[in-house]
Amino acid sequence: ICAFFALLAYLANEYLRRHWLFIYPHPSDFQHTAKIIERPIPTTYYDIDKLGDVLTTWDDSFQLYRVRDGQKFEFDYMNTIKFPVLAHRIPEKMRPQSTLCSPPFHIHEPPVEKNTTDIFSDPGWYASFAKMSPKDAETMFNLLKLPFSVSESEKEHGFISNFNKPMLTSPIHATPMVLSMAVQLIGSKSWVFVKPDDYRGDDMWSAMPVASTMRPQRVPKGEFEVWFYTSQPGDVLFFPESWGHIVYTHPGPCVLMNYRNLIPNNFLRQPITYMTALLNQLLFGRPPTQKTDKNEWPAPEMRFNQEIAKRIDDALCSNNSLTPFDKSMLDYIRKKTGDA
Repeated sequence: ICAFFALLAYLANEYLRRHWLFIYPHPSDFQHTAKIIERPIPTTYYDIDKLGDVLTTWDDSFQLYRVRDGQKFEFDYMNTIKFPVLAHRIPEKMRPQSTLCSPPFHIHEPPVEKNTTDIFSDPGWYASFAKMSPKDAETMFNLLKLPFSVSESEKEHGFISNFNKPMLTSPIHATPMVLSMAVQLIGSKSWVFVKPDDYRGDDMWSAMPVASTMRPQRVPKGEFEVWFYTSQPGDVLFFPESWGHIVYTHPGPCVLMNYRNLIPNNFLRQPITYMTALLNQLLFGRPPTQKTDKNEWPAPEMRFNQEIAKRIDDALCSNNSLTPFDKSMLDYIRKKTGDA
């Protein structure tokens, strides 16, 4: 009995120790410039229409599958990707782009329904976490002839854009409960990944689950590893739970689909983080497997997620200036993409 209550006390302490209910980020924890050690992303190459030769099921590791050099993944996207999504028009004036705060075009007003073909023809639109019918999700899934079924995924989200210039579309965050499969269909995005041990580490990013996402409470003072990667059409990227990532979207029509899956290892690799995320979802949001109506906006956003996002924005980006760490991360991304 004593051991049982001791375990309960330990779990309660771990849940509350760095819980976002009691944490308010402070600019002093984000003053260090980024000291990056870059690692190559693990890559397996495949021939067009033969992805099944190297991939037979969901890959439960951090792994990229890419079309071999000299081959191109192409299709008539204007006549294939044709369905309505909820999208925002990018405003002319925005606050500075940030790797820590909400995207500069983040608008709390309701979006408008826009057909994907109109987005591809009219630059300046972005649909984030776009929902679609099961049939449309399956059509997108089958374009790469993936060797398993879309029915194996728990959620499907589309990220559909047509920018005039590069845009940082997602600050650093992680999904703490699911395995993700990001499929680049058209266009390109650049990603910066941080491994889970560093992202969760008390002396590194100290990230904790909010509800359906994990946000950092500070940044590393010393060196840290990143995996930088720029996608191309035909890429299939797997990344397990709690991999921190920043997403930078390039100009022109761009479609990335993210299919997510719940597997036992999501819990076994990080039980405390998983249970914290699950409890937060039950207390502050909806269960992670619940399907959402395509007209709900934005699909994964919950009250607690929005509250903490605003808390971070107010602390780090409220006066249209960036912390030294944020500036150095942006400089790194722009240098890597040639946009410096």
